[in-house]
Amino acid sequence: MIEDGKQVNYLEAAAAARNQANVYNFMATLLNERPNDAFVDNLRQAGGDFIRGLAEEASLTGGIADGFRDIAKYVEEKRSRPEQEIRQDLAVDWTRLFRGVSPAYSPMPPYEASFMGDGNNDIELIQGVDQLYRANGLVVSNDYHDRPDYIGLEFSFLQYLAEAEAQAWEQGNPELARSHHETARMFLRQHLGAWINSFIAPAMRFAKTGFYHGFLQLCQGVVAEAAA
Repeated sequence: MIEDGKQVNYLEAAAAARNQANVYNFMATLLNERPNDAFVDNLRQAGGDFIRGLAEEASLTGGIADGFRDIAKYVEEKRSRPEQEIRQDLAVDWTRLFRGVSPAYSPMPPYEASFMGDGNNDIELIQGVDQLYRANGLVVSNDYHDRPDYIGLEFSFLQYLAEAEAQAWEQGNPELARSHHETARMFLRQHLGAWINSFIAPAMRFAKTGFYHGFLQLCQGVVAEAAA
């Protein structure tokens, strides 16, 4: 198929969308789940050199590359430490950064309404995000106990859209694939991309581990790149 003067390869487009879905899944998983022993074990097995190599192999630059470097450095520095110590280190920082414990201890919790609302329209904003999920076929599990406008669920929605785009390309339906892609871009412009920087800047000042300092840079870089 020819589109805008270029040959569109459905399989290549599908692969690109699936790669994007994997990136969003990585972000969502780290935001939605408190670090546990299995997570720490996977980190240690991967090693800092492997994580740094991923960024170099993909020729990543800017905040994404900086984020990978911070994460890799943390993993290498902690490699010889007991697993329980690392898990505690990361779990405490995760709670500090994403649960909004107190203004003196944590950044403002990463909910869209906290940054985009005015105190009077918060419920309307939260309901609007939830309705957008439902309108696009995303059904949130009953096991998920956070608000619809939480940063982790917003990344999960982007993952869902990227997977749906990939499936549409694989099925030879470019119109549907483009529709999912444009919905994701709209969501980035009007929702996650509109407030994430307001969260990241102060959150990085509260981060106590190199891992989450790097992860915050990744979040910001991934959204900026996807919205460009």
